[in-house]
Amino acid sequence: MPVPDHYTLMLPILKSLALADTEMKKSNIREDVIGSLALEENDLKELTPSGGNTKLEVRFSWAITFMLKAGLVERVKHATYKLTEEGKELLSQNPSHITVEILRRFESFRSWGSKVSQETSDTGDDAGSSPISESPVEHLEQAYVTIKEALKGDILNRVYNVSSSTFEHLVLDLLTAMGYGGPESGEVIGGPGDKGIDCIISEDKLGLDKVYVQAKRFASDHKVGTSDMLEFGGALDAKHASKGIFVTTSDFTPPAREVANQSPKHIVLIDGDRLAELMVDYDVGVREEVSYTIKRIDEGYFEPE
Repeated sequence: MPVPDHYTLMLPILKSLALADTEMKKSNIREDVIGSLALEENDLKELTPSGGNTKLEVRFSWAITFMLKAGLVERVKHATYKLTEEGKELLSQNPSHITVEILRRFESFRSWGSKVSQETSDTGDDAGSSPISESPVEHLEQAYVTIKEALKGDILNRVYNVSSSTFEHLVLDLLTAMGYGGPESGEVIGGPGDKGIDCIISEDKLGLDKVYVQAKRFASDHKVGTSDMLEFGGALDAKHASKGIFVTTSDFTPPAREVANQSPKHIVLIDGDRLAELMVDYDVGVREEVSYTIKRIDEGYFEPE
């Protein structure tokens, strides 16, 4: 089953603590929850949008945080928790699941939730998407993904409108930013009579091998076809080259991809979506507008010596 949201995880956490009837380490609670929900190995590996953490770890941590704020569980020491009297009382009511409405019955949670909502409102965010209604980290990461996808679309729209020469230089700038070659190690040779090669760049800073590049600035409905790929393969043969990169603002037809995959040469394909993503990741044609750093408690700092 997919990893449940943090609200769904709360009841199994409380039941695990109630069954133990003593303090438990976070890792042991987590194992109990995994077993009670019959989560499979693939579920446990599912990552958040940023790829920095698993969804289970993020949602499990926030489930505990929300219940701490409501006073349902108590932190005894580092990564160790126990059920409170309030938590026991809630379980005695035999709830089918725990919702934000249930948590709001507790003054400590309402007080914390009110503060979070106010700070969210002060920053101009929609109050309906306050962290009280979803995991704060996932809320932030999803917002990041949304902004990034919009930016990628804006990038492609800009790239469609540059000249072929500018596009070729853009591709060279991107490869340099990615670590190919070094300053002045790449060359744009595209133009009339380029024979299927637009750029040449060293594979590394020592120039031990050359990578040949074809750059096609096509409209989104004009995909790179088999003939284009065969022409590129022939151009690599003429250069006695074994490595090539084919970049386009559109996409590759399945037969064209098959030609590249079956080629004895190592040909990397970069379509429009991947091109825009790489430009964002390597800061080509974009600049940082604002940056947020998420911090957490350094448990080691507070541990007794």
